[in-house]
Amino acid sequence: PPSGLPGIFHMTVASRDTGESVSVWRQRIEPAHGTPAHRHLCDEVVTVQRGSAELKMGGTIRRLGEGDTVVLPANVDHQILNAGAGPLELVAVFTESPVQTVAPDGRAIDLPWRS
Repeated sequence: PPSGLPGIFHMTVASRDTGESVSVWRQRIEPAHGTPAHRHLCDEVVTVQRGSAELKMGGTIRRLGEGDTVVLPANVDHQILNAGAGPLELVAVFTESPVQTVAPDGRAIDLPWRS
């Protein structure tokens, strides 16, 4: 379903609400869209299921394609952008639930979905 963030469709697959100690998200990001810059207070593991992504993290830009997996350390600002012409589909696993999300300026971000 639409997430409340432009161009992002989100589904929480597992979380504290389902009795888990981790959170698992599936997301689809439309072309020319991406996440806002942010960080989490826990580690995040992202796998690209379909499409191509541009990961901005730590002053670098890394291209990710179908099947690529990356570990995003806790408290490191990052942003994931759709770098292709078609939808970008991701699975993200977080080592806590609920997931706490923070903007680069330190302000807490209230996600428009349950995490």
